[in-house]
Amino acid sequence: MKKILPWLAAAAGAAWAGTKFSRWRQTRMAELQQNGTVVETAVGPIEYAMQGSGPVLLISHGGPGGYDQITMMADLVDAGFCVLAPSRPGYLGTPLSAGVTVAEQADAMIALLDTLGIEQVAAVGVSAGGPIALELALRYPDRLWSLVMLSAVALPYQPNEETADSALGKLFLSDGLVWLLDIGTWLFEQFSLHFPLASAKMMLQTESDLPPEQIKKHLDYMQQNPERVAWYKALIRSTGPMSVRKAGLDNDLVQLAAVSRRSLEGITAPTLVMHGQHDADVTYNNAQSVAERVDQAQLVTLPNAGHLIWLSPEWPNAHNQLITFLNQDSISPETV
Repeated sequence: MKKILPWLAAAAGAAWAGTKFSRWRQTRMAELQQNGTVVETAVGPIEYAMQGSGPVLLISHGGPGGYDQITMMADLVDAGFCVLAPSRPGYLGTPLSAGVTVAEQADAMIALLDTLGIEQVAAVGVSAGGPIALELALRYPDRLWSLVMLSAVALPYQPNEETADSALGKLFLSDGLVWLLDIGTWLFEQFSLHFPLASAKMMLQTESDLPPEQIKKHLDYMQQNPERVAWYKALIRSTGPMSVRKAGLDNDLVQLAAVSRRSLEGITAPTLVMHGQHDADVTYNNAQSVAERVDQAQLVTLPNAGHLIWLSPEWPNAHNQLITFLNQDSISPETV
């Protein structure tokens, strides 16, 4: 009997965990379907969420992600902007058929604007969403009143070996069975919910080359500012379930590796580039490249930040510069 008890305990634990996971996934899928809106456009169905009123900011989200990353944009809504957050093709309720290449995804964003009757926006490219924002600025200059690049890709991208080999890299970049990826994202979300600072430390160590003392300053800043902890939890929450984001992420990795180093001199929209100097995921030279190739682009460098600039003690000042920049150029564009 003593030999059987450990097996019974393990079986009971597995059954309990399986039930918790199943309920989590069911609840999350229901929330995602309820909180997003799907509209039919010229390129097919596109899912989006919209919050706030004022000049419109079109968010080209990072990877993995989706429309639900709008929860991380509350500061922009509070500053008087309307945030429009589509799920890029392959993520959540927007099928990959809506746009595979960077050019096609830019076309899809314009198709969404046409469907919603929105004439002009500021395009905000975040991380893997950067190339789509650049494409919009190049090919649809009359539809943009501003361009913002936040920790954004602008050069050919591949995850570095250290990132790919890390625990988080294996979680997000694995080619394993999707149900295993869903379990992995569930476990990491639960860990992040209960131990956000420990989770953030792992993330900062993976996505930056910051020295330990600077990582500690990031964690101290989070501890002193609960809204930054909430922002981080929203980020982690927006990565799962992975099974409904995997097609988009896999496509992103293919498209980002093929990003062109073409001229950006045709971009006429006022441009702001923000980047952490210690970004180990999307390296700082991406920001330098845009600043050098776009006429009169403003480069805001966070010298002691990594990829997640929003968790840096330098973020409040950077955020103020972002709002000032957007307000300068949002005098005339339409509001929603």
